[in-house]
Amino acid sequence: MGNPSNTHSEGEAPRAGAADLEAADALGRKRLIRTLRFLLLLGVIGLSYTEAVKGDLPWQFWFAAAVYFISNIVYHFERTDIFKSFRASAALFLFDGAVLTYMMVLLGGGSNVFYVLLAITLLIAAVTRTVASAFTTTLVVGSLYTFLSLRGVAGVAPFGTEAFLIHTAIFFILSIFVAYFAREADRVRNAARVRLEVERDQRETLERLVRERTAALEARSTELQARTNELEAVVGRLERAERAIRQSREELIARLVAAAEFRDDESPQHLQRVGAYVELIARGLGLDDERIDMLRVAAIMHDIGKIGIPDAILLKRQVLSPQETEILKRHTDIGYKILANSETDLLKAAALIAWTHHERLDGRGYPRQLRGEDIPLEGRLVAVADEFDTMTTKRANRDLVPVAEAFGILRDGAGILYDRDAVRAFLAEKARIQEIRARYIDQHDDSREQLKALLLNPAAALRRDDGE
Repeated sequence: MGNPSNTHSEGEAPRAGAADLEAADALGRKRLIRTLRFLLLLGVIGLSYTEAVKGDLPWQFWFAAAVYFISNIVYHFERTDIFKSFRASAALFLFDGAVLTYMMVLLGGGSNVFYVLLAITLLIAAVTRTVASAFTTTLVVGSLYTFLSLRGVAGVAPFGTEAFLIHTAIFFILSIFVAYFAREADRVRNAARVRLEVERDQRETLERLVRERTAALEARSTELQARTNELEAVVGRLERAERAIRQSREELIARLVAAAEFRDDESPQHLQRVGAYVELIARGLGLDDERIDMLRVAAIMHDIGKIGIPDAILLKRQVLSPQETEILKRHTDIGYKILANSETDLLKAAALIAWTHHERLDGRGYPRQLRGEDIPLEGRLVAVADEFDTMTTKRANRDLVPVAEAFGILRDGAGILYDRDAVRAFLAEKARIQEIRARYIDQHDDSREQLKALLLNPAAALRRDDGE
């Protein structure tokens, strides 16, 4: 793990480099202004000495000067606003031509002693602190100029050598300060330059790492996209294969069931309509898509047990006798035995449908006279669909019931013979029911009729064919 402090420094480095350069320039301007201000003040004090000796000093001068001098001394140590205010107030009170001149005399003499002592103290820190160096230089130069002014006021003209030495000292001190300030400014700039170079190197390194990582990620993304496309292609093939298997399964089931229905008066379209009606009812009840699809296919096999019923009963065009009716009812048990004991959910559902689609809620159905919810949901749904299609389809041994009348029969039998929810869901889709009836219309098939005739009376059918 990296050092948090190093991380923080690297993060703030770009701002720190620019800030150091600005700070160096601002510091130089501030020091120059401070130096000029003190030199100007001390110059005014020196020029005022000549006027000060011409008159008497009033008491206001001594009072204001004392306040100003004490406030000035304390302000240098405390730097508080209250002493700054005292000093400013005293200066405004003394803002008078003659009094200001007297104040300058006292300020020049008293402050000169204080500044000299303070300058000596600050010289100790001048080597390491630029601010102290600037202040010290200002005080020393101001003190030397004040000394020259006092000498002039006293009427003592400085000797040439003395003036030369003083001015040389002033020039030497200013030169030292300027050189020191320039060195400090160069040091700050060099440090900032080094920091900027380090930052640039770090930035270039980071950019290179980012480019390398981005290239690696793009390559990985391309590889993953290729794998994804490959997997999608495999999934697509599997889905197509699954659809083909499902279609083949449904077609095989439909053909096998049609083979059983071929021996009956029912048409293959009856199976398709019942399956479509069951799908409508299951969707109206809110079942999931997978179960709806399974029920639609399973419903097609509801009469597969008729394959075990004698042809004489299945193909009889007259009303069946009570004994023949009982034999026909066995197709529910036969269908269950054909489809039972399967491991697939589809055939399990188909077995229940084949066994229970003729059961009724009041217990008067067959084969086991189940009541209410003892009848599996699969059987209750197919019972509604099969009953409606049987009523609305013309057969040789029964009359056709109009669609509107068939709807009324189902509505009247809801909750008594048929599942109430199933009937409600079915009747809510009357428009779709008409579409299904129009799509799966019974078609007349001569070969089917000829085969039925052959099964019922082989000799008569053969004689009819020979006669033709």
